[in-house]
Amino acid sequence: MQLTKPIDVEAALAADIKEFVPSTWDVRPQPAPENLVADAPIVRVYALGGHDASVVSDEYSVSLDVWAGDGDDYSLAIDAACDLAGVIASLPFRTCASKRDWMSCDAVNKPQPNPDTRHPTVPRVTQNWNVTIRGILT
Repeated sequence: MQLTKPIDVEAALAADIKEFVPSTWDVRPQPAPENLVADAPIVRVYALGGHDASVVSDEYSVSLDVWAGDGDDYSLAIDAACDLAGVIASLPFRTCASKRDWMSCDAVNKPQPNPDTRHPTVPRVTQNWNVTIRGILT
């Protein structure tokens, strides 16, 4: 039996990440941008699924895409994804302005190149996470 209402994990994670990355970063829930100009990192959060972790919390699988740089040089995208990973992993130990309770944030894999066929000139890197967050009391 669940005692809390699930949250929109894409919007919540994007908002809380945005608080701790440079203001030039474009961090939002999906969808991916149509017209991509990656002067600064572009991050999109995608929920892949989830389940009840306890009577008051939910665990979600999420994927984060980062676009940065140009051509075949993935170094800027990888660097941004590594910075992003540090922010996500630290959410359970931070106090976010939203007051959301991130109970755990565990990387499933390291950031990896994931070319975007719709935007072949801007490198994209993807990383998957399992995040657990306390739900909203109803």
